[in-house]
Amino acid sequence: MANYMSNNIEEVHEYRILNKQLATLKVQAGFVEGVAEGKRTFNDITKMYGSIFGNNKEYCVILWNGIPFRLSYTEDLPCIIVPFSKMLKTLLERTEKEWQIDFKSNHFEACWYFSLDKNQMLTISGNFYKVAGGHEKAINTLAIVRIAEEDFLKEWKLLLEQYLKGYEDSGSVLKNINDLFIIEDLKNANNRIKNKALRYQYDKR
Repeated sequence: MANYMSNNIEEVHEYRILNKQLATLKVQAGFVEGVAEGKRTFNDITKMYGSIFGNNKEYCVILWNGIPFRLSYTEDLPCIIVPFSKMLKTLLERTEKEWQIDFKSNHFEACWYFSLDKNQMLTISGNFYKVAGGHEKAINTLAIVRIAEEDFLKEWKLLLEQYLKGYEDSGSVLKNINDLFIIEDLKNANNRIKNKALRYQYDKR
């Protein structure tokens, strides 16, 4: 239940998932255009991606149990590159049975708690503190997502490719060794995640 005050009258809203197909996590990456080139050197990977995606007006939209929120390519995705890399690496390497990932950017702040069972089903419990549009309460009423590990990884494949292609196409140079390790972790994840989500798998005939 979500409770809030409006015009001094308490309104109570109950959010339910009406379609079982929505009871999951889906990632709709945007169209990346106008990657900034110039072979610039950066001391920080966040600033690098802020430059690479600086001309992009698109959004990455995430459906959390059917409730959407968006991430800006210019203001949000550069800021979450480090936790994004850690999220994929932890899952692929199975270094933990339970772990948490903290995200923080201009329009998005959340903590996701992960657990993986013996059947490779992933449970994600989210605490959302800030999303674009201000509907954190709605998402927090449906805070738990269950999704097969393989499907979860497929959802992020296209965005992962966009991060890597943006880096390669821009010719950017990273000076910090830890940032270079992050790029290597992203490349490794991309190699290990073989397929995108089904809706991205086009017929090539």
